[in-house]
Amino acid sequence: MKATRGAAAALAIVLLIGGTLLARRDRSVERERETETSAVGAASESAAEVAPADAPASSSTAGEARPDPCPAGRTLNMEVIDTIEREGRVALDPALARSLLLASQDPEHLAVAALVGRDPADRVADIVRAMAAGRQNPAVVWTAVQICDGAGANATCPAKDWEAALLELDGQNSEVWIHVAEARWQRGDIAAALEATQRAAAAAETRTYWADTVEMIERALASTGGYSFPTRAVAAFSFAAANLPLGSVRINMCKTQSKESPVWAEACLGYGRLAERRTGNDDGAVIGQTIQIVALEASGQNASDVIERRDRARRERNDIANHAGEVFVTTPVQFSEFLTTLREKGERAAQSLLLEKASIYKACAGEK
Repeated sequence: MKATRGAAAALAIVLLIGGTLLARRDRSVERERETETSAVGAASESAAEVAPADAPASSSTAGEARPDPCPAGRTLNMEVIDTIEREGRVALDPALARSLLLASQDPEHLAVAALVGRDPADRVADIVRAMAAGRQNPAVVWTAVQICDGAGANATCPAKDWEAALLELDGQNSEVWIHVAEARWQRGDIAAALEATQRAAAAAETRTYWADTVEMIERALASTGGYSFPTRAVAAFSFAAANLPLGSVRINMCKTQSKESPVWAEACLGYGRLAERRTGNDDGAVIGQTIQIVALEASGQNASDVIERRDRARRERNDIANHAGEVFVTTPVQFSEFLTTLREKGERAAQSLLLEKASIYKACAGEK
């Protein structure tokens, strides 16, 4: 994970989510080329001693003693934070985690083994095992499609078969259809790619599987019995972010095809508007805005309104990142609360939830 600002602490959720996603946006959206994002973060057993803050301390009235912003159990161990900040790596050996997970027959555990793996051939082998028993689990099938896509043209996985399985399970999802569109486009089937893009633009639902993947990773690591909750939470966000689909292919597809056909431009604009409005996360919104921009410009139309919205949203994201403070995930309740808000209300609402808790940690860290 390469954050867009210096990390105050590698356990900060804002950096784990916002930093990783913004780095991916910068590479895949603005430069329109694929890159690999390394899954890095940090966690410590002793970080579990830091208790979460449910709400900022209330302000005191005149003449009253000001409440202690750092009651017992909330004081930050800055030595631990300094160590995390300095080392900046996941306190989890991916090879060991994979070996523990491969001892299971649970398809989710096998899918997570594939997600934490580093060798492309191992990742494909692991997800093939997961699919043997998990073809009815949407999160497993989504993971299989992403891993197969990322393995390259010479991968031995059955890409078309897995895409068909995902469509059967989640065929009303715009994100499934746009992935199918870009896969067909890369295979040279332009007519089928256009049909899939039109289906994406008209889809009744939108799910990105971001929260689902984070939860699946945390559950699978918990099943091994070898990791503290903070370690599992950090690893879950890190590996899930590293395996997000990049937007470069769909952006390039729409840029190229919109120059050739107004029908393509209309389909791409439709999907871009839907993605901006409904994905519920900044990553999807930025990709949707960028698709609108390239489709409009390729067809000779004015994209200034969309460009202004994208630039304004970027400034807002940077402001959130620069003022979030240290917001730690140290309990399952806080973890669940964040993901529930993310799923039900979107990324901005989840970020606001974190900001509500940030001030008490700044106070405990001695910041003004």
